[in-house]
Amino acid sequence: MKEVASILKEIVAYKKTVVEKLHKLYNLEELKTEVVQSSLSFYGKLGDKRAGNEQFFITEFKRKSPSEGWINQEGAVTDIVAKYKKMGTDAISVLTDELYFGGSYEDLFGVTEETKETEICILNKEFVISEIQIYLARKFGAHIVLLIAAILSKEELKRFKSIAESLGMGIILEVHNLEEYEKVKDLNFKVIGINNRDLHSFKTAVNNCNYIARHLIDKPFVIAESGMGSPMDLRITSTHS
Repeated sequence: MKEVASILKEIVAYKKTVVEKLHKLYNLEELKTEVVQSSLSFYGKLGDKRAGNEQFFITEFKRKSPSEGWINQEGAVTDIVAKYKKMGTDAISVLTDELYFGGSYEDLFGVTEETKETEICILNKEFVISEIQIYLARKFGAHIVLLIAAILSKEELKRFKSIAESLGMGIILEVHNLEEYEKVKDLNFKVIGINNRDLHSFKTAVNNCNYIARHLIDKPFVIAESGMGSPMDLRITSTHS
């Protein structure tokens, strides 16, 4: 298997070609006037959970991954969302990258349609490198976007944060290690997603979340990402997630 860091570089290079195509398919200035504010407050819902000393659970709609191949190639949005509703999920993450994760904006729109009568927040899990991706996330119903510290500069992070929050969207800022957090710690993101998967070895350590969380300032909300496979894993990360 390729080193994951090289896969990340490949994904970002590919995403640049995708963004070029998106600019041909959609007029950015028109998108800016068409999209409407998010009807759900991700930050507000996190605050409610914290006040009640409850966990906030995010489930995921993912068709494949670079490491595992196809996971859910033919899965129907209606069936999977119905299961997540029954489980009592607070949010659903939808991958829209096509080449590496088998996703699409059609999947995102499908999930938002299936949840529009609920209070479930929808996260567009993407490799965001351009503002047009944020506007499209909102266009197709997402209430939350993911920004990855490893692939964006501080200036890009600040600009994308401003755009997303101007649309009423919440943001999960993803970091994988302390070096990445040091780069972003003064940008005042309300939610830090700590990925328990090491980008270089692709190994997962569920306690990575707790280790990094101890170094966070200003007490942001913390989302533990990756590696949640059992009740024990949830207990390990429950101190900060």
